[in-house]
Amino acid sequence: MKKIIYIFLFLAITSSLNAQWVQVWNGMGQTRNVGSLFYNSSILLAGMINYDWGIYISTNEGLTWNVTSLTNKQVYGFTSIGSNLYACVENGIYISNNGTNWSNYAMSNNHWIYSFAINSNYMYTGTQSYGVYYSTDNGASWTQSFLNDKTIYSLAVNNNFVIAGSSGNGIYYSTDNGLIWSQSNINNLSVNCIKYDGTTVYAGTGNGLYKSINNGANWTQIGLSNKNIYDIQFNGFYIYLGTEYDGIYLSNKQSLIWIQINDGLPTGNIYGRSLAFTSTYFIAGILGRSAYRRPKSQVGIGIISNTVPTEFLLSQNYPNPFNPTTRIIYDLPKNSFVKLIVFDITGKEIETLVNEKQPAGTYEATFNASRYPSGAYFYKLTTDNFIETKIMLLLR
Repeated sequence: MKKIIYIFLFLAITSSLNAQWVQVWNGMGQTRNVGSLFYNSSILLAGMINYDWGIYISTNEGLTWNVTSLTNKQVYGFTSIGSNLYACVENGIYISNNGTNWSNYAMSNNHWIYSFAINSNYMYTGTQSYGVYYSTDNGASWTQSFLNDKTIYSLAVNNNFVIAGSSGNGIYYSTDNGLIWSQSNINNLSVNCIKYDGTTVYAGTGNGLYKSINNGANWTQIGLSNKNIYDIQFNGFYIYLGTEYDGIYLSNKQSLIWIQINDGLPTGNIYGRSLAFTSTYFIAGILGRSAYRRPKSQVGIGIISNTVPTEFLLSQNYPNPFNPTTRIIYDLPKNSFVKLIVFDITGKEIETLVNEKQPAGTYEATFNASRYPSGAYFYKLTTDNFIETKIMLLLR
């Protein structure tokens, strides 16, 4: 019979023994205040804040950076529609079609623009002290909405639903494209970021992470109370958070057990202000420390289990065949030192997914094969008392 245990088990997956963040600042400077990150196709953008100015661009996933034509504004966020890129700056919105050359687009009325969102018919801006403005003619003219006297740090749009996060007054929502606004049950917090993940919407606040399943009307706190959350990102089954003082956290969306992934980041207070995923890297903007990156394959989290398995088991990866990621599940009936290694068809080790001692439980590892060609690969689980190897197929 399986023995019930009353703690959740989790695993931070690493792709090598020394997996950690690496600072990437070449061309930008080593001590910049990166307040916003945005990845679009092959372009990675970094916007400066806190009396740093301008936008930097990278075309090699953050390894090196180049200054753009926008050098004299603080930048609070980015978005895109089609081939156009938009930047929220201290006195308006700027536009670019290549990330390098920027021009003033709208709202040059000295309103500081903290957020910008778009649906099929409307554009929205969140401003300092003047609430939300909207445009129905692609930014040619703007109308102040009835949410007109708040500082709006964040906006999220899903069809005709619009959600606004304010400074100190919580979250407001609209069901009619921003014409009429109601206040949600979060009414006394600063809300730094709001992001949809499918039909679920998440809010990063000065008192942790909240979730809503009814487009912002009602919210439930789901973790990291008393933490100030600056940014939220999603990748597959996982949520990633940038926080004030405490760096970067991640969790499986189902388990909501949070772990820090700060290995390689500076010691002391870590201001994880902005996050982004490129094709192969996870990027973090750290205030006063420019940007850091690490491979996406290093930042998964194990499945939650509340039972101890009765035997060692290595499951067949799923999906199989796969492209480019697949999941590998294994059971540990007792505490064990675990190695999970991927080999190519010649027997060469190409990825170490796990290399550490783990408590008994059921775990999940993710293998990202985006760097590798099509073909057969092997994965091998080695513990104190168990060894098994299985084959998997990558098809592009």
